[in-house]
Amino acid sequence: MWKSRADKLPPPQFFADLIAHLGNLYPEAVIDDALVRRLWDVWVAEWRNGQNAQDTAKATCSCNGKEIVPSAGAGRELGKRLARPPQGTKRGDVVGPQDLREVSPLAAARRDAERIAAKFDDLRRRTIALLAERPWTAARQALLVKHRDSLQSLSKLHEEAVARYRATRQERRNAGLPAYYEKPLGAVGLNLRADELPTAPTVEQKPPKEKKPPKEKKPPKEKKPPKEKKPPKEKKLPREKKRPKEAEASGEDSGADQKTADCECKDPARKKAAVVVPQLPPPLPMAAYVRPAAPEKAPGRKRPSEPAAPVASPASPLSEDEAEVLANLFAAAADSDEKK
Repeated sequence: MWKSRADKLPPPQFFADLIAHLGNLYPEAVIDDALVRRLWDVWVAEWRNGQNAQDTAKATCSCNGKEIVPSAGAGRELGKRLARPPQGTKRGDVVGPQDLREVSPLAAARRDAERIAAKFDDLRRRTIALLAERPWTAARQALLVKHRDSLQSLSKLHEEAVARYRATRQERRNAGLPAYYEKPLGAVGLNLRADELPTAPTVEQKPPKEKKPPKEKKPPKEKKPPKEKKPPKEKKLPREKKRPKEAEASGEDSGADQKTADCECKDPARKKAAVVVPQLPPPLPMAAYVRPAAPEKAPGRKRPSEPAAPVASPASPLSEDEAEVLANLFAAAADSDEKK
């Protein structure tokens, strides 16, 4: 017994290869869980003694005790990795023949065939349900044609996947190598036929709709008479000019007096006599406009500031026009006092 394998169990791959070898060596033998459990201890002991799956399969034989015959696997190369153990299997788990998995090339082709077969069955079921619907219309007929085209394409894909599976298996046999472990055919053995559908009913054509009579034309609307033009608006009379406030208060018309006063003022002789120019005060000296300088501050304690002297503003003389207007006002006031 190998010390490195003492008190240990074989890996799951050991049992997967061993069962595949026995299936190739004894194709007519029944290999099931009962056989695996009966020979479990023998196989574990062979593995602990350093035997691999091939040698263990060769040693799994018996004779009748009288005649010695060579084992079926004696002198043969049985190969490796002919099958895969179940996914998630650990050391010490019993691996049954029905739990084995195919190698990757066969498993990939089988998965494609099973996936396409499932799609084909689902689409075929929906197509049969469509054929049972009534009334049968042109839209349902177009959908049926579409489903049949899809079934034809799925059938071709399924045939390609099955061909890959069979080609991989046949290449192994033609090369004289040990055969891979194979599961029952299942979807690989199906023959999908898209023409196995009931016939479609005829499209029920609806009777054409009766044409509606044309609508009666409405009589034309009467035109409304034109609106009468409005008469032109009367022009407003000009407003009377307001009389001056002084004339309204006295109740007399002072227009003639004002004209007389204006005429008298325009006479140069009377204008000179009437104009009285008031005498203006003499101009102030320039010293009155200049602010006196502040006295120099003496060092020491500050004195309170004295208020500044007011600056006399010079009198602005009257211009000739202002003097003339002022004289006219005095003359008009004197005339009105004489009349009173």
